[in-house]
Amino acid sequence: MRFFLTIVDPYGDTVDAVLTADGQTRIAQIGQAAQTLLRDARDRTGGPAGAPPLYLDGKPLDPNATLAESDLREGSVVSLDAPAGRPPAERAGLLEIRMVAGPGVGGFLRIGVGGDRWR
Repeated sequence: MRFFLTIVDPYGDTVDAVLTADGQTRIAQIGQAAQTLLRDARDRTGGPAGAPPLYLDGKPLDPNATLAESDLREGSVVSLDAPAGRPPAERAGLLEIRMVAGPGVGGFLRIGVGGDRWR
């Protein structure tokens, strides 16, 4: 199996990586490899196997599960030691106002039913 992952460390570091592994590779082995990309040896965590817990979408991955059994897929954002790196929940809205020029270019405001006021 080969796919791209984003690995997030709760200390704020992030790395995009290509994972090339057999489907029978354990999640613990992926955790060991992931932290070598982001941390010096003295900062590494984990149990006797040296593998930090991995989280996907805020949920811990079973370190004894294989890659084929896990939910890791192309483009997954995986975090070490703590659930981090999740994109913020999008705010619902019926309308969206987008800034197309000026200092706020690229910004937007979602407007729901009766919930927003212009200030």
